[in-house]
Amino acid sequence: MRGAEFSQVFSADSMIGMRVSHVLSGEQIGYLRFGECHDLTGKPEETHDNAGPNTASQVRLAGREVGHPAAGYTSQPMQKPLPSLYSFRRCPYAIRARLALDVSAQAYELIEVALRDKPAEMLRASPKGTVPVLIDTDGTVIDESLDIMFWALGRGDPEHWLTPELDDLATMRSVIRHFDEHFKGHLDRYKYPNRFAGADADLSRSEAVISLQLLEARLQSSSYLFGNRIALADMAIVPFVRQFSKVDPPWFASLPLPNTARWLAAILDSPRFIRIMRPTG
Repeated sequence: MRGAEFSQVFSADSMIGMRVSHVLSGEQIGYLRFGECHDLTGKPEETHDNAGPNTASQVRLAGREVGHPAAGYTSQPMQKPLPSLYSFRRCPYAIRARLALDVSAQAYELIEVALRDKPAEMLRASPKGTVPVLIDTDGTVIDESLDIMFWALGRGDPEHWLTPELDDLATMRSVIRHFDEHFKGHLDRYKYPNRFAGADADLSRSEAVISLQLLEARLQSSSYLFGNRIALADMAIVPFVRQFSKVDPPWFASLPLPNTARWLAAILDSPRFIRIMRPTG
């Protein structure tokens, strides 16, 4: 399935059976605001990767740690030497932002945030209180993960993520939109059914698999979603598939989705993904 046909399938709300309202300032579905991570679970193991202060930071240059500034970083109104990224290590939105920053070779300060104890500097920059948040050296704030990806790739796209081998950027954006709106909504209701009134975890799991079947079909003829090299759509979507796979790993492994499993493993085992998932500190 390619081109307009593929784009049409992924833009059809009816295939998932959910009403999605698109808002310019951020997409919403049920109680969730799309775009970034906040403390949804209330479980320490889900919302904290460290038990220390509410931030831990390090400098990354082309994905490599080059220093460890003191924790408790305070943003400055004047020109800063590097952009800062407020992040949470396991948040899928933050993961995709870090992936794009890594490939772009953009140096930045990575600030790990405890979602239930957010630093005041981050909240001043982005009062909605979700991660990721990027603050550029001139004070510009970008607090939507896909916008951060485009910001990074605009500064460097050596692996041509924005120009896939197959189809085009518009089709990739359509696929990403489907996973941001449809798949992620069902993922959250499957993983956290108690957080959503009337949620049916089994139904949401089944609906999420429909999205994965569309990936499976796409991956029958290529190694990645838009050809035989990684593109933007792969890295924007894979963090959510990773999260879905971890809810019930034996069940996920039993799904008849060999191409999707191969694709997921190839990315998760790649040096880039391993590098951006290393804890700070």
